[in-house]
Amino acid sequence: MGLGRYLFAAASLPVRGAGVGLGVASYGGTVAADLMATTARTATQIVTEVLGGTPARRASSGHGRAWIEVRGLAGPRGDDVAATVLRAVRETTGVEGAELNRALSRLVVTVDEHGPSVAELCTVVAGAEDVARPVPRGAVRDRPAELPGDDVALAERALALAAVTTGLVAAAGVRLLPMPTLPAAVPAAAVTFVNYQPRLRSMVEERLGPDAAELLLATAQAVGDVLRRAPASLAVDVALRSAITAEAWSGRRVWHRREPELARDPADDTGRPAR
Repeated sequence: MGLGRYLFAAASLPVRGAGVGLGVASYGGTVAADLMATTARTATQIVTEVLGGTPARRASSGHGRAWIEVRGLAGPRGDDVAATVLRAVRETTGVEGAELNRALSRLVVTVDEHGPSVAELCTVVAGAEDVARPVPRGAVRDRPAELPGDDVALAERALALAAVTTGLVAAAGVRLLPMPTLPAAVPAAAVTFVNYQPRLRSMVEERLGPDAAELLLATAQAVGDVLRRAPASLAVDVALRSAITAEAWSGRRVWHRREPELARDPADDTGRPAR
């Protein structure tokens, strides 16, 4: 069995298990395929976000449209950002139309058959934002507002699931190795302390954002559980993360089903900046 098929099968199992309880068991294969594809598209951005870099831009696509996060709309130069982004995207080859929903911080872009990809549109949006509102080096960047259809929202939950699932397999394997078991308090105490102390957790979330913080803490907890050979704890975490991931995927399906209705008149009154 190739590595790709092995990873696909490993990701499918916990999601299928969660699907039984959530009524989506028949979609198990589709869930796993969506998780793999979405995570592969956004993995580099997510790693950068988890390491404290620029947050991954939230975006989704379907039905010939893309919903792309626009940053800086709430700031003092919000009108300049809105006007510059709209102009830049509308002038992009292959774009049939673009409307701004300022309340959702989303640009809704309609593209033709040979139009730009979501990644290319995100690059155009980022460039326009930098022109309208340059961000000084080291400045705190805007934290993203999420919608249920965003690729990154699903991918971060999928990566957390992958981390604890890998940890479960590793923890079960190291129990067979002749090595001393670390005391339960040593590897996981610091992570658990941060996880369940609101003030400390809020500090991590303020630095990384809620989703990136959750992914980082889940991965660190899994590493600690592997070191102390605690597969039972990881099994509970796998079940929890499976349910969270399946819930995110269900929300994503609902969003894509309702998206054509929402896109009929996507612009709000605040989305038309004064000239």
